[in-house]
Amino acid sequence: VSTAKFFHLLISAILDTMITGGVLGPTKAYFGTVESQGRGSLHLHLLIWLDHNLKPADMKEKIQNSDFRTKLEAYL
Repeated sequence: VSTAKFFHLLISAILDTMITGGVLGPTKAYFGTVESQGRGSLHLHLLIWLDHNLKPADMKEKIQNSDFRTKLEAYL
């Protein structure tokens, strides 16, 4: 039970940062499914639909923004 609670806390923090926190930018939707491995540990398969046309050059430009860097560092 404690591992499931920790997994839930971890995934909630990741989703809050990536989706609500806006690290990835505007998001249209996301879908995830949780599976357990043979030894019982949980893992997540997550698909995120982004609501923009971000290219690597755009990401390079975004990384120059201190607010974006702060959010990214907090996530990492």
